[in-house]
Amino acid sequence: MKKLSLTTPAMLQLYKYITISGLSYAWVLSAMYFFVQIAHFPKQVSFVTTYALAYIFEYIVNLKYLYQKNHSIKTLVKFILQIAFFIAIGSIIFKGYCAMEIHYLISTLLTAGTLLPIRFIIQKFVVFR
Repeated sequence: MKKLSLTTPAMLQLYKYITISGLSYAWVLSAMYFFVQIAHFPKQVSFVTTYALAYIFEYIVNLKYLYQKNHSIKTLVKFILQIAFFIAIGSIIFKGYCAMEIHYLISTLLTAGTLLPIRFIIQKFVVFR
């Protein structure tokens, strides 16, 4: 039986993905706080805006650093479709958490945690394939 190694290329790629996502989520939480508390934007508008900007960062970093691919229209279109899907689903999940009166920053983290593994799988096997 083959042993699971934590240093296989797939595991290293997962670690990089988690690191990139962590940086992205730090931005998301900071921007959410700014938009809601300081700029007084509605929470839902802040969520969608913040995630859209985070996804632009993630496309560039994931393309070059994580998956080491060249930009192509096909990859960009797949990424945009993935973004649209996850912003829509994430927005619904976020709204649900907020409806349960969970603080908007905690709701943001819960939404991110819910979607992170699914996003990784779709990016790895569909978008950046």
